[in-house]
Amino acid sequence: GKCIAFSWNKTGTWEIHELVLNAGSEPRCLTMPPGGKFHPRYSPDGTRLAYALDPDGGESFHIFVHDLSSGRHTDLTPNITFAHQPNMSWSPDGERLAILSDASGQFALYILSADGGTARLLLDAGHPCWDAHWSPDGKWIAVEVEWHGQDRSIFLVDTQDGNWRQLQQNGETLNAMHPAWSPDGHTLAFCSDPGGWYGIGLYEAGTGNIRWLRQEEAELTEPHWSPDGTRIACVRTRGAETALRVIELSSDVETTCSMGPGVHSNPRFSPDRKGLFFIFENPRQPDDLWRLDLPGGSFTQVTHSLPDELDLSHFTIPEEVWYPSLDGVLVPAMLYRGQAREGPALVNIHGGPNWLFQRKWYPIMSYLAAQGWTVLAPNYRGSTCYGRAWAYANSM
Repeated sequence: GKCIAFSWNKTGTWEIHELVLNAGSEPRCLTMPPGGKFHPRYSPDGTRLAYALDPDGGESFHIFVHDLSSGRHTDLTPNITFAHQPNMSWSPDGERLAILSDASGQFALYILSADGGTARLLLDAGHPCWDAHWSPDGKWIAVEVEWHGQDRSIFLVDTQDGNWRQLQQNGETLNAMHPAWSPDGHTLAFCSDPGGWYGIGLYEAGTGNIRWLRQEEAELTEPHWSPDGTRIACVRTRGAETALRVIELSSDVETTCSMGPGVHSNPRFSPDRKGLFFIFENPRQPDDLWRLDLPGGSFTQVTHSLPDELDLSHFTIPEEVWYPSLDGVLVPAMLYRGQAREGPALVNIHGGPNWLFQRKWYPIMSYLAAQGWTVLAPNYRGSTCYGRAWAYANSM
């Protein structure tokens, strides 16, 4: 609870940095080139740091462990001819890692000793595994799996015998993602959209019962538990608008905070429960680490990715507009207005397709608008964060 580790490319390469909290010091870099490093994860005792290394940009990740006292970096997966997902999770005793490897031809769940060696296959779901979270009591690993179409599914895998169950409601498999264990390991928070918008469910591992937190016409994602298990932080999104939300579980009282136009993500409680760390970006600044003071509601910037002398105040903050398609259906889009009423224009189409344009750090569009161009970035049918019906409207 004394430090935060994160991946940062301030120097132009993705390296792992560590920041000592409440010390007033600058982040220190723990790794060196070559290769990009991502997804740092502290061991339960805080003495080691696991991370994923992409040696050549091919997204064929190796799993590394860094000993914080000796400074030694160990490749647990050397000489591989297959790939790993960068997402991983420590066992509560710190002796093993849950990793996702396509050694068998498809990303599946494996258990790997923290000292290296041969990984043991625990789950092949028949679909690519994307993320894994070991429960604090050691009994389960929650695995997020790419399911059918754009849907995801969460499997709970018994760490002893490999038996598994899927998150279901009324016998139907849920489109579920972003699993997060409560501190005692008894409850799994997750996101699902049975009502048409992503809300947060609380799954009791012992009984299989699900409690739904208040749902609305907005996407609630990325849940994270407070250290005492009394609150959940998440991200509220509706199209271009995002905010941080903290939910008191005993009373369902909600507090919503926002930095303004931009994208909030990855909320994490501080160990003292008085702060919430998160990532924020908008068209005038790239992703940086921020802290929200929960009692007071004030924001503090923790990292500074841009040089102080660089002024981007002239970069346009886009507005969210809706225009009629050929069949009359209104399509949302980000509109970067150029300085001139008449001038060149550009339509920018996002990939995915299950993705969207928001008020993110996207310098090319802001730069073009500053040079007089008008840029339209549509969130066409199939885009996310406008509800399930819109996300699937490109396949109906």
